[in-house]
Amino acid sequence: MKNILDGASFLLQGARLILRRELRHFIIVPLFINILLFIGFIAFFAIYLSHYLNDFTQSYPAWLIAILGWLFWIIFGIAGFLITTFLFTILTNIIGSPFYGLLAEKTEQEFCTSTTRTLTSIPFWKIFTRTLTREALKLIYFVPWLLLCLILFLFPPTFPIAPFIWWIVLAWIAAVQYIDYAADNQQISLRAMIRQLKKSPLLILGFGAAVTLCMAIPGANLIVPPAAVVGGTLLWHSLFTKQ
Repeated sequence: MKNILDGASFLLQGARLILRRELRHFIIVPLFINILLFIGFIAFFAIYLSHYLNDFTQSYPAWLIAILGWLFWIIFGIAGFLITTFLFTILTNIIGSPFYGLLAEKTEQEFCTSTTRTLTSIPFWKIFTRTLTREALKLIYFVPWLLLCLILFLFPPTFPIAPFIWWIVLAWIAAVQYIDYAADNQQISLRAMIRQLKKSPLLILGFGAAVTLCMAIPGANLIVPPAAVVGGTLLWHSLFTKQ
């Protein structure tokens, strides 16, 4: 439990540090992107849910809709919110990845006495291309785990444990996602980085669980990604750059 709580504490450290003058201007563009995407997702979700429910309820008797209409709204609302949150997280990470790489580099330089190479000397289009390639590799790694969770939800014997497995998988994915920016800056391959993370699984899962929980909070999910990048950078540096 101590390792899990220690892992979660790195997200709190990141949240405090993003307000520091040294890092503040590195989060302006990602934060602006997050706000635009969040507004767009909420508007799309509200419009789509309303139209979908109207079409869906027309196939049921009016008396049943009068009794259970509120239940349909709750079920579809929760499902839609979870899907929207997941898609929002993926898009913000893909679009913001070049800026998160710069943020991780600045965090190392200011707070970790790192000797990592300087991204600011590289043309932005090269940074963008490289980080998109890295994001694609991470998606390839994530997809099998997500499919496994989906399969667990489909079969009655495994359904009771599926939510717990889902939570653990999401926590691991979140940790890999946000710790990877520092590892990528040090030119460490994704596979090598994951091998390193497996050496301290509870610490890593504690960090990822905190990120996943906060990402599900509307409003907080706007500032969680940059805070997680900073916290993940500190976590990576404290554990693995000294080995």
